[in-house]
Amino acid sequence: MHISGKIMIPIGIVFIILSGVLIATIDSEKHIQKLDQDGYLIIDFYQDDQDGEKTKTLGFSFWIEGEYIDADGNGLWDACEEFNASVTGPPGHPDADTERFQLICDEKDEEWNELGLIKVGQACNSEVKRNENGTLEVDSPMGCPDGEYRITANSDARVIAEDEKVGAEVLAFLLAGCGCCLGLITILLGIGFGFSMQPSPSAFATMEFAGGTVAPLENDGGGVNVPGTVPGAVFGAGPPAQITDTPASEDDAEEIQSAADSLKTQFLAGTPNKVEDAGEPEKE
Repeated sequence: MHISGKIMIPIGIVFIILSGVLIATIDSEKHIQKLDQDGYLIIDFYQDDQDGEKTKTLGFSFWIEGEYIDADGNGLWDACEEFNASVTGPPGHPDADTERFQLICDEKDEEWNELGLIKVGQACNSEVKRNENGTLEVDSPMGCPDGEYRITANSDARVIAEDEKVGAEVLAFLLAGCGCCLGLITILLGIGFGFSMQPSPSAFATMEFAGGTVAPLENDGGGVNVPGTVPGAVFGAGPPAQITDTPASEDDAEEIQSAADSLKTQFLAGTPNKVEDAGEPEKE
């Protein structure tokens, strides 16, 4: 496999793993705010878009500890009948004192069953939904002006800013989906590049010979003869001098003597004051 495939495939797997971790770590409970009986909450609410027009919002939902039980059969959850809350604001608005809380004691929402919570009301919900029986989930959808809202209740409750929670969940799923798609594309490209591209030239240099072996060098018993060299010579040097045993003739001797006499004459001419010709040696 080409090196590009070995790199891209693990990267794609990492993208998919990180996407799975992002989905697994979505924490919707962090959007739950606790409202004490003697306390209050201040929550910012905005539903105007960039053009100043109202957008549909889910507003705030209210939850208390209890069960969806209607013991008296009046169509209302027993734990919900005595609950009441107040949502007013924003300060300075002409309708700041308008009560925006809506009590809902006939709706069964099991989103937070694992926390032992039942839904008892909502505020600033302008999204119209219908139940299975055709009735409106919100009897009078209400759009609220942008600003701060003061929330109080006659018992301990939990308040959830639904738009903030849904927005965070949608963003997390979008990022995870993009990560999975990017990881899958990277893996497919890695497989394609890995098996379609040829190995680099350096890979050929280290590739083993398949189906054969390197031809052995000739050996005549006196050493290994490297092709292109002369046996007995130093590697890189020229061929050795050729020496023959043919005896010199008289003509060769005279030529050698003449060359010697010429060298002697040239030497004596260069040093006339230091070298004297003694002539031929005396015979004994």
